[in-house]
Amino acid sequence: ALDTKTTTTPSTSNEQPKTSQSPIVSLNRFERKKNILLLLYAYQYLAEEHPDQELPPLIIAGGYDTKNVENVEHRAELQRV
Repeated sequence: ALDTKTTTTPSTSNEQPKTSQSPIVSLNRFERKKNILLLLYAYQYLAEEHPDQELPPLIIAGGYDTKNVENVEHRAELQRV
């Protein structure tokens, strides 16, 4: 499991993160070819290699087609990470 020392919960409000850095945003459909796992592992790597630096917030958002088996499976994989 990934541990970036940051815990966030989804928000439906207009709250802004308490940081001066612009967020890293990934907005796509949850498909393996988008390689969202690579983004998560890279973010974790940065957190581990630079523990003294504040990382920008990471926002991953998107959709998936419930009728597309690959979309549903990959979303479940990402939730397990």
